[in-house]
Amino acid sequence: MNQRMLRSFSFAALLLIGNAAAEEADRYEPVKAPYAQKLVQKAMAAHPEMLFIGLHAIPPGKTDNLIIACNDPAKIGKVSTSRDMELVKNKGTNVQFNEKHKYYEVDQWFGDSSGNVLGMVVYHIDAARASSEEDAGKRASAIRDELQAKIPNLERLFKER
Repeated sequence: MNQRMLRSFSFAALLLIGNAAAEEADRYEPVKAPYAQKLVQKAMAAHPEMLFIGLHAIPPGKTDNLIIACNDPAKIGKVSTSRDMELVKNKGTNVQFNEKHKYYEVDQWFGDSSGNVLGMVVYHIDAARASSEEDAGKRASAIRDELQAKIPNLERLFKER
């Protein structure tokens, strides 16, 4: 294979990978999780440093992990990416600073009150209210712990009362 063909092949492969990632990131599924939404709304009201909270989980009867509750209703139903799923699988936390919008994004796993892993929670924490990535991570973990204490199991997130 000559250099020109190799470059063309590499470019085509990158386009396919880019398109697959874009499709993955733009998929939505219908979901209704009233209790989860109530938890997000209460957490937003109790923590003014939070600009965004999104809960990701696999709804009963579904196969995709998706945003089941969020303070931005347009995000509800968005299918989680494979990168998100790695974080859940490894019970990880990822914190990064968004320079453009001046907030810390914290992505971390969450579970129920018994410690069973249910999915992932994403926070955007106002940089004016967190002093560092470490501080933002600690704040997010404290809120996650508050949420988990109110979740007896996965099914509860999808019920009205």
